[in-house]
Amino acid sequence: MRFAQMGRWQGQLKVDDKIWQVEPGSWIGSRDRSWGVRPVGESEPAGIHAGTPSMEGMWNYFPMLFEDFALLYIVNENNDGSRTTEEAVRIWKDPNKGEEWLGRPEHHHVFEHASPFKARIREGVLRFPDAPGGPLEVRGTPLLQTYLTAGTGYGLEADWRHGMFQGDLVVQGLHWDAVKDDDKMFGLIETPARFQLGDQIGYGMMEFGFWSQFDKYM
Repeated sequence: MRFAQMGRWQGQLKVDDKIWQVEPGSWIGSRDRSWGVRPVGESEPAGIHAGTPSMEGMWNYFPMLFEDFALLYIVNENNDGSRTTEEAVRIWKDPNKGEEWLGRPEHHHVFEHASPFKARIREGVLRFPDAPGGPLEVRGTPLLQTYLTAGTGYGLEADWRHGMFQGDLVVQGLHWDAVKDDDKMFGLIETPARFQLGDQIGYGMMEFGFWSQFDKYM
């Protein structure tokens, strides 16, 4: 339940000279608590698994917030349909209701383009056929295409990665043009999204990664 803390936030967001007032009535967010041992930072010598990929197939991570509950969906699926990670749970706002496991999730996404390390999603569709009380279907519409591995230090840049020592009090900046620098826009994709479950509307994020062949969407 602490993997993704969905909530409403209050405060200020400042970028350069522009300030946004963050009010809980109109700002929601997901606090990612997933960090642990990751293959980032300064590289260690290659070992016995040097030729083994850490992830294969397609990665999905969708935290969603509706009025009365949060919904978390996670899948890492290989090309043959096997899964190394799978999660589908609804957490109610009312603490007396606890958690509701939704069974095996199924995905039926629609892409404008999908390939390893570069994808553009048109619609994210999730189905939970074994959910308590009957099948559920969630449809997600992307609001912004964001490449998390482009300029963030998430593991691709040789000179700036999470956990890499840069010196005392080092501050750097990087500006890319999403059109002119399109060849750099690849890797893990996060899209703020609007979700619809029946007549209920929620917001959250659709995260995609294609790490190897995945015939279903290619």
